Amino acid sequence: MFIVMLLYIGLGLFLDGICYLKNTPEQSLAIINACVGVLGFILDCGGILIGVIQNLDKAFFFECAMNLMFVFSFIYLSFLIVFRLERSLFGWYSLFCAINCIPASLMCFLGYDGHMIYAIIWLFWGILWISFFIDYVLQKPLGNFIGILAIIEGIGTAWAPGILMLVHLWPCKGLIF
Repeated sequence: MFIVMLLYIGLGLFLDGICYLKNTPEQSLAIINACVGVLGFILDCGGILIGVIQNLDKAFFFECAMNLMFVFSFIYLSFLIVFRLERSLFGWYSLFCAINCIPASLMCFLGYDGHMIYAIIWLFWGILWISFFIDYVLQKPLGNFIGILAIIEGIGTAWAPGILMLVHLWPCKGLIF
C-alpha cells in the first residue's frame, strides 16, 4: 500500500511545487491534497487494522506511523487552503516531521527499515519539511526553493521510486506493504 501511496505523494508534491512556482490560486490544489491525504489515511488505517488483527510485531507499524506524517501534511495543507488559515502552526508541524526524518534515516542507514537509499530519501524529505518551518515560522522566505524542491522530491523520491517498485526495479527491502 505504501508503494502505491508513493505515486500519489509524488503527484501531490509535484502539483504543490507547480502551484508554488506559478503563484496559481491554491483552492484547486486543496482538492488534490485532500485526496492524497484521505487515500493515505484509508490505506494506513487498513494497514494498522491488518497489523492489529494479525497481532503483528511492532516493527510492522513503523511504516504506517511514518507514512501518516505525509498523510497529515496533505490533509493539514488542504484545510489551510480551504479555510484560509494562518500557516505558522503548519510550520511547527513540519519541524516535528523534519526531526522525525533523522531517526527514520538513521534506521534505514543501519538496515532496520529498508535499503540505504531510503536513508537519503528521508533526509531529502526532512529538508522539504524544514523549509516550511523556515518559511512559515521564522518568516524567512525561500523564494522558489520550496516549489523547485517539491517538484524534484515529488518525482525523484516518491513517484519514480513508486513506479520502479511496482515493476520490481527498485529495492523494497523493509517495505511491508
